[in-house]
Amino acid sequence: MTVPWHWLAPAFELAPPGPVLEVGAGQGDVALAWARHGRPVLAVDLDVSRITARRPARLHVRQADVRALRPRERFYAVVHAHNVLQFLPPAESDEALRRLAAAVKPGGLLFVSAFTPGDPMALSPAAGVMSFRTCDQLLAALGDFAPLFRFEGEMLDDHLPEGLHSHGQAHLVLRKRGGPPRERSLDDWPVPGPRAPERNFGVGLSVRQEFREELFESPGAVDVVELMTDSYLYPPNHRELERWASRFPVFPHAVTLSVGTPLPPGDSFLASVARAVQQAQVPWHSDHLCFAHVPEVDTAALVPLAFTDEMVEVVARNARRIRELVPVPLLLENIAYYFRVPGGTMTEIEFIRKVVERADVGLLLDVTNLALNARNNGYDAQAFVDALPLERVWQLHIAGGRPYRDVILDTHSDPVPADVLKLMEYVLQRAPVRAVILERDVDIPPLPALLAEIETARALFRRYRR
Repeated sequence: MTVPWHWLAPAFELAPPGPVLEVGAGQGDVALAWARHGRPVLAVDLDVSRITARRPARLHVRQADVRALRPRERFYAVVHAHNVLQFLPPAESDEALRRLAAAVKPGGLLFVSAFTPGDPMALSPAAGVMSFRTCDQLLAALGDFAPLFRFEGEMLDDHLPEGLHSHGQAHLVLRKRGGPPRERSLDDWPVPGPRAPERNFGVGLSVRQEFREELFESPGAVDVVELMTDSYLYPPNHRELERWASRFPVFPHAVTLSVGTPLPPGDSFLASVARAVQQAQVPWHSDHLCFAHVPEVDTAALVPLAFTDEMVEVVARNARRIRELVPVPLLLENIAYYFRVPGGTMTEIEFIRKVVERADVGLLLDVTNLALNARNNGYDAQAFVDALPLERVWQLHIAGGRPYRDVILDTHSDPVPADVLKLMEYVLQRAPVRAVILERDVDIPPLPALLAEIETARALFRRYRR
């Protein structure tokens, strides 16, 4: 298993000039990428047959065992050691790592990976001749380096002869101290910000069990579909997003990223999200601007956040980590709420503006939630729209709610009311909306009735989108 390439791509911005060394090059994908960026590259592996047939002039290949390798010290701008050191006994692995680290010049980058003690192979008969390290253990052995990026968790892998299996993985990107450019911290690891795609995707449905296969067998009935990310991350459903993507553009939508929880989402979970969205080649993924769990407690609900600067920083930190590990833009959705959380120091619109700008994410605007919040909490919905960072609004949700006493509840149980469609049109006139999703979770009618609602929304969408 190799580290996903999108985790490594930011290094092109950070690496100083100079040659690249990749040890355990395998098929040579990493080496080839650096060569295409104009770097002289030395790719080393026990079996170089998979590299030699496709190498450009700048890529040099050497068949060698890493234990016999003696690279020139302080020479390489970048050294990659992925998927190799874990297959050596601890003493030999440590010595090879020391030599590779010494080969990095000041200011240069070292990419290193290991199987963690939680890897299934740690319990196998081969464990006695292998090495297992956590990120902290690797860092302790590399005192001359500052961390830029780290990942530690479980990752699914799928290849012959093992088939589908998992590994405990530790990945680090480190900069050697002492050289330009300046030392960078984890907060400086460059992550691309959101940019609205040029394509207008159209109008579609959030998929539910009641009509899922009927809809799947009806390509063209809707323009796009939305599926719950959380349901399709692990076997046997881990390729379901990819299956749907063969018929429709897919927008994964989650409820468990919980960006308002003080602890960030786990690396293993984010690696599973990354794998799923890559397989389906989605344009973006989304979750809610809320918290859905705290350590050891699942709230079973989308809980609103206090509108404070402290919470802005919590969300921004978590969103940044999600963006580091998941290779498509993240959109956050405004939720329905029926009272303001005590302790707030700003308005809802101020909070949303600060969050999307500080977290550098897009906005999934739930038009129904906005209409309900405006009515339930006494503000003007159109004025709220006008104050949004509209350039970040790429997707809309629409649904129907129900009255309860003196409020309207966000029940997703009824047809979309006229006032929500009118507000949707107001947004379409002002924001670069690329997709609209109809949600229905309760009292779900037959699919033709939902498709009739889709046609109404489609007519509005097409009035403002070619």
